[in-house]
Amino acid sequence: MAAPSSAPSAREVAIQVSRKCRETTGNPVPEGCEEDIEKLASFCYGSPALWSGFRDQYVDWKRFKGVPNSGHFAIADFLGCAAADSAITTNVDIFIEEAAERLGEPDFQAAVEGEEMTRVHEYRPLLKVHGCMSRNRDLTLWCHGQIAGERKNPAIEEQLARWKTWLKGRLLGKDLLFVGFWSDWAHLNDILGSVIDGVQPRLVYVVDPAPLELIEEKAPGLFSLATGEGVIFKHVQTSGADFLNDLRKTLSVSFFERLFSQSVGTYHGYQIVDEEKLRANHC
Repeated sequence: MAAPSSAPSAREVAIQVSRKCRETTGNPVPEGCEEDIEKLASFCYGSPALWSGFRDQYVDWKRFKGVPNSGHFAIADFLGCAAADSAITTNVDIFIEEAAERLGEPDFQAAVEGEEMTRVHEYRPLLKVHGCMSRNRDLTLWCHGQIAGERKNPAIEEQLARWKTWLKGRLLGKDLLFVGFWSDWAHLNDILGSVIDGVQPRLVYVVDPAPLELIEEKAPGLFSLATGEGVIFKHVQTSGADFLNDLRKTLSVSFFERLFSQSVGTYHGYQIVDEEKLRANHC
């Protein structure tokens, strides 16, 4: 959401789609949907005509691409140099992919469907659990009705099962960094909770400007797992983009300090050889 990308929040998307629905149909959306994207998507999903409009017209997709911010560049850099083992996002934008291209990775591809998660690349994987605006939008996950009930989408249901299996294996024993606390979609919070329940993280960082009480209220089940026995929990109350940018700088400085330290012996060795050559030439 930080400038210059300035991607809209879930609440902003809900307000915009609600207005589009009202302008197109002449009727307001049900009470409680105006600012809740999951409730609004559930309402639209109940009508093929509304769902088609939601997917293709009501969402302002151009807001989800453009100029990446410092946080996007940091994530792309971490994945490109393997400073992070993997990244998982609930965002449908393509800012991280665009940042990776600007950093010199012209064919950076996020994992969105099936076997893409296991393909070998020179960079670490980026998994987009909601789907992606530039890919098959029929497989973009917006509401619980897409994975349960009479109109569930078997392809999305199968994809979620694959993600869950992949995540459990990938995150096992890893330190976890959450930028923005969990998701505004309750069904994804449940899925993430079931995954984290088995991976036994040693360290969990949550970067979110909201107070700790609000974070706990937003996803109590996940909060309980993240602060469980044996887990070192840290809450950093700041902007995600600012935190990631600072982390990128810190890791870069640390890398060069280690590089210089490891090069000292080689440097002194060349220095001795050069001094011997100077003495020989002088003689």
